Amino acid sequence: MSTSIQRRMRNRIGVLALAVLFVFGTLMGSLSFLALLFPSSPRKSIWRLNPDAHTGFLPLGGWALMLMASISLACGLAALGLLRYRRWGYWLALGIPATNATGDLAGAVLRSDPRTLIGCRSLHCWSLFWLGLKSGACSNSVG
Repeated sequence: MSTSIQRRMRNRIGVLALAVLFVFGTLMGSLSFLALLFPSSPRKSIWRLNPDAHTGFLPLGGWALMLMASISLACGLAALGLLRYRRWGYWLALGIPATNATGDLAGAVLRSDPRTLIGCRSLHCWSLFWLGLKSGACSNSVG
């Protein structure tokens, strides 16, 4: 097999893996949305995984529902755009973690919680992957 075909296959596998991560984000965001919408349901046990998130969502009221619905929608659209090799999917897949890293940075500064900076590091790795993908054989269909 030629090098360009191998690179193209590797890029497609990488895009598929990222799309799967965004599908997972869609499912988890939807689960959080449902747990907030129906607080006395069996789904409330998911807050044991991150009690700080639940505590942070409570004062937001209906805005928390809007936030989780927006996150779920954005992740779903990113997955769809990536799977269809659309430019908007590429940019959305870059924008979501960039927005998350901005929130992590703000959390580290405003709450003096350096643990949130791990999101900034993951954004760095994410962007390096995308730069490699953009320069690879898949760049014509994605970017």
